[in-house]
Amino acid sequence: MKDYGGYTPAFPKPAKKAKKRQAAKKVTMKECDLQAMAEEYLDVMHVAYIRIPDSLYAAIYNTSINARTKGFISGYLKGLPDLTIFHPTRKIGPYPAVLPLEIKTEAGKLSKSQVDWQDKINTIVTKGWDETKQAIDDFLNYENPF
Repeated sequence: MKDYGGYTPAFPKPAKKAKKRQAAKKVTMKECDLQAMAEEYLDVMHVAYIRIPDSLYAAIYNTSINARTKGFISGYLKGLPDLTIFHPTRKIGPYPAVLPLEIKTEAGKLSKSQVDWQDKINTIVTKGWDETKQAIDDFLNYENPF
């Protein structure tokens, strides 16, 4: 306890505890490899999906179009889910059932724009291959209770 020259405060401050450092989560695979595995898995099952390739983002930033146009285009694309998967048979009314899927590594975190999209369209976020495959399987094997 701190020496206050003979005076003892009524409510002494507790000693600060040393912060425990959390062990970093082990990343087993890069995010681009997880996405490629998911695409191959969907291709094998003949399931339709949309993915905006990273090369499109690079093309936008590396072209000679003006900054205002670049900002306008990237503003619409920023934070979109990695994959939008279409159920081959299930529909919601006249519309196909869709799974917006954001794939992260075990240690990956969502950006602010990804969180915004997640809130708007109920994006499913998976970490690692096991969660990603499980989310796809659950979506494709879902039985409509109605």
